[in-house]
Amino acid sequence: MKATDLMVGDFVNVNDLPLRVGAIRQDELGFFDNDYKIYWCSDDEFDRIDPIPLTEDILVKNGFSEIHHPGTGATDEYSEWFLGGIKITEWLEDWKDHHFSTGGDDCSISFNYVHQLQHLLRLCGIEKEIEI
Repeated sequence: MKATDLMVGDFVNVNDLPLRVGAIRQDELGFFDNDYKIYWCSDDEFDRIDPIPLTEDILVKNGFSEIHHPGTGATDEYSEWFLGGIKITEWLEDWKDHHFSTGGDDCSISFNYVHQLQHLLRLCGIEKEIEI
């Protein structure tokens, strides 16, 4: 991952541990553990940082409820996840693709990772603390 893909507060995996971005500097990133101890990672170590895939378990843990739509064939099966005015549509084909909506018309923003969901919520002015 690149530092430019992240914002303070984002969850990512660092050496397979889910940590929250605590600070972003030009050539290093700081990550908080559960005890708010910060760990620094220099730019030559950014290859140890991976996005956290958005999963059903994470959506359920964060209060989203699911309506599953089996469709008529293998390619039109999908689920809708709801939390208040937030809707995430998850297409269940060979690949996973999520689309985000806050009511009204669906938008065409595709995403697959927790930090991307965090960005979408922030951009829409929705204060939701994500749990991993």
